[in-house]
Amino acid sequence: MEEIRVGKMNYHVYPITSQEAKQFIKNWHYSGTCPVGTYRFGLFDGELGPLIGAAVFGQVIGRNQAQYWYDNPDKLIELRRLALIDDTPKNAETYFISRCLKWLKQNTCLEAVLSLADQNHEHTGTIYKAANFQLLGETPKDGHPRIFIDGTETHPRTMFNQHGSSSIPHLKAIYGQRLEAKPKLPKLVYIYHLHRRKWHKKPDGSQPKY
Repeated sequence: MEEIRVGKMNYHVYPITSQEAKQFIKNWHYSGTCPVGTYRFGLFDGELGPLIGAAVFGQVIGRNQAQYWYDNPDKLIELRRLALIDDTPKNAETYFISRCLKWLKQNTCLEAVLSLADQNHEHTGTIYKAANFQLLGETPKDGHPRIFIDGTETHPRTMFNQHGSSSIPHLKAIYGQRLEAKPKLPKLVYIYHLHRRKWHKKPDGSQPKY
């Protein structure tokens, strides 16, 4: 698809299969999960080198969210996952994203790309700013706290499936001091316009419903 030179490295970006993206992101993304995507790209070290990065673009979760952040939601897509191996140059992520955006601009009818930076994992969107994304705001506050068992974060859905409830009092009765609940920070919302159009935001300042 395209060659990228980052310092002395010679990177190439190609479309990859769903299985390739899923396996790589499961191994290298902090969430350990890979959502369903519409477009998937791989970053390779050399023309025939190993896969060292993966990006998955897919439908924005929740049409209300898509409509809130963009006035033509059918032309909006989300960067759902991005992961690179640890041993890559500092700006490799930004170069990788930029090449993916270029492909989407040239080969699709999409108008904009949305991406969320998760502050709960100390992500503030530095790589998106470097790739010329625009900060739109924050997602609505989530009333559910983050749940930690023995210092390891556990998804509320997992707790519900195991114990029939994810409420803190219910779980506290089971785990006692092993359980810790922390407030969940909102995610930062960024957008990139593939064709240089201004973003539309509702004038009343209302938050999208999920």
